[in-house]
Amino acid sequence: VGVDVSAGTSGDTSSNSVLSLWDGYDGEQVGEIAINGLYPIPFARLAVAVCWWLSPSGEAFLIPETNGGAGRTFMEELMRIGYANLYEADSGGGEMKYNTKKSGMPGYHTTRTSTTLEPLLAGLSHQSITPRSRALIAECGEYEINQRAQWVHPRSVNSRDSSALGEGHGDRAMAAGVAVRAALVGDRALQE
Repeated sequence: VGVDVSAGTSGDTSSNSVLSLWDGYDGEQVGEIAINGLYPIPFARLAVAVCWWLSPSGEAFLIPETNGGAGRTFMEELMRIGYANLYEADSGGGEMKYNTKKSGMPGYHTTRTSTTLEPLLAGLSHQSITPRSRALIAECGEYEINQRAQWVHPRSVNSRDSSALGEGHGDRAMAAGVAVRAALVGDRALQE
């Protein structure tokens, strides 16, 4: 379960909090929850409830992106609840690396959008994953590369666009990106 957390303020410039649900065995997206009107603490509770619903034995792997204040608040609530099957950051930072010592800090911190989204793009290009959300596919196609060679979602840069009311700011792609990265890391770890 990949997670992208927003402030949950429901305004016409607010982004969505997203749970992107994937089957780690066959790479198929099995669900998605996107909402812009739920604050980080109740969203953390929803995420845990969904994880327990997906796997009553607590095996659903939760990988929340922890950037910003909303991400930190979300993680604090997850820690208070005590959901145990969380992604743990590498000791060198938030980006996932193979065969690295774990830091003991739960959550995934995005330092470069491209690093988070590259496995999602590769999975789509090679047809090794099966997304089921049309909104996810649409958001993936909206990313642009700016003059500094950074991947950006236009609505996340200029969120004052009132035509974007209730639409994504790249949130579905980020949540799916961390979910696909987690599945790839898990697969690589099993193969080694």
